[in-house]
Amino acid sequence: MTLVQAVEIEDYRPEYSLLVLVDPSVEWGHEDPEVPRHRDRGGRPTGTFAGTGAGWVTAQAPGLADHAVRLELHDGPPPTDHEEFDDVLEASYRSSSGGLSVTTLTGGVGPADLDLGAAQWYRVRVARGQAGTESTSGYTWVLRFWADPVVEPPVWLARGQSAIAGPDNGWHSALPRWVTEVADIAANMARRLGRPVTPQQVEDGFHSPPSYPVGWLGEPLWPRPSATGHVAPGYRAREAAEQRRLDEIVAELGVPPVRRKRDVFPLLVAAGILVCEGNAYRAGQPARIDTVLSLPPDEVAAVRQRDLRCRYDAVAQDLEAVLRWTPRTPLETTPAELAQRLLVSEVELGEALAYAEETGLVHTEDGRPLRLWLGPRGTS
Repeated sequence: MTLVQAVEIEDYRPEYSLLVLVDPSVEWGHEDPEVPRHRDRGGRPTGTFAGTGAGWVTAQAPGLADHAVRLELHDGPPPTDHEEFDDVLEASYRSSSGGLSVTTLTGGVGPADLDLGAAQWYRVRVARGQAGTESTSGYTWVLRFWADPVVEPPVWLARGQSAIAGPDNGWHSALPRWVTEVADIAANMARRLGRPVTPQQVEDGFHSPPSYPVGWLGEPLWPRPSATGHVAPGYRAREAAEQRRLDEIVAELGVPPVRRKRDVFPLLVAAGILVCEGNAYRAGQPARIDTVLSLPPDEVAAVRQRDLRCRYDAVAQDLEAVLRWTPRTPLETTPAELAQRLLVSEVELGEALAYAEETGLVHTEDGRPLRLWLGPRGTS
């Protein structure tokens, strides 16, 4: 098929790690279209990678470097080139004005960067790859559009990493900020150098006044100095409560008391956050905090829920996107077909479906074929 138009933006700087494209002039009033469902709910979910809707395309654009974005309009489906990118999604898109503006989350709507034409329904293939060139360390993007009156659910064609995210083990929520900050600095430094690092290497290698002056690991955790000299009411009381809770954790783990930043290393090893090799440290793989510490039932429930949300929330949004773009509901499919569409294993699909149903994003009906509806049970 023929390339009709192309636009390149070499220095796109995303806000909140999001690539945002919008129709600069949407005129649908208050209609409630068959697809995409929930058009006016106010969100533009990206799921694990990217999402589309009526007048918008958003995608996860991590990192602080500029991104290179290329928009293309084709007169038909372009050739496949999934192997050139880390992540690829193909989805339907609904246009109002025919224009498409590249913007940011808070950047408003400017003039159209790409003129799609007079059609209402399009297909878009969103592709993202790590740049890794001498000129840029960000990502390269290619978004290819072509008119297509047949509306179909999205399909994931390539994934650079698992759709199931890493766990939330609960330690970062339970420990004071400076404790986890030392852990992150040491783990990232060891990862970058390819070997464990000593506390002295951590201190010397992360020197950035005023937050990290010379000898910063020797500073006390409490009381924290105030940059302005003013301490808000209740601040010291919160610090005291934080210190009492840390003392309880330290006692349960059986490690020495933590009073200075340098004291946190035995605690981090006992928690599994760091691994000690001789007198040096590298990142560990900590067990979830409720399996290590004795927590009240309500805290255990909260830890488990945060862990589930961290693992499955994004892929559950992918499931929801499939249903938002399904012309007729319920969606009738098989686990194998749906797993292939999402580019996940059937085991991962089962876990994601359980979470999505528990949180009310979708609900299912037992039996064959698999039948799915949007929203919690009782709303279809």
